[in-house]
Amino acid sequence: LVLPHIEPHMVYLFSQLKASCIPELLYNLKGEYEKLARVLRSELDEQEIEDVWAALKRMPILDVEISVLGNVAGKCKEPPRDASKWVKVKTGCEVTLNLQLKRLNRPGREGTKVFAPRYQKPKDEGWIVVVGLRETKEMCALKRLSAVRGSTR
Repeated sequence: LVLPHIEPHMVYLFSQLKASCIPELLYNLKGEYEKLARVLRSELDEQEIEDVWAALKRMPILDVEISVLGNVAGKCKEPPRDASKWVKVKTGCEVTLNLQLKRLNRPGREGTKVFAPRYQKPKDEGWIVVVGLRETKEMCALKRLSAVRGSTR
């Protein structure tokens, strides 16, 4: 698990915050420490809760804009939110996929170093973009991106 002091048997606590993953947890907390603390106090002491909060505050929050240039069936500038809004591209045509990543929260004093206690050396934040065919589950492209400090294309 990614968060400090959180053991597998404690994951059920996050369902009280209507969160099944860390991005949902961050969104549902809306920066309110007490919401998190109220739920975790049954399993953790106050210092451990503060450690969890510190790790959550270090997590990057990104805004992603996607645009597709080329032979596309319809224009799309919004990221796909559900299956009905996927960008349809004509088979056999070459397209250019533009991603703009913008970090909405500022990196803390650690910069873009990630919270990764199981690694001996500090690790930089990074992202992997995967493009594929939904129907066949075939991967078409894979691209590694480095840390996002402000806005990047």
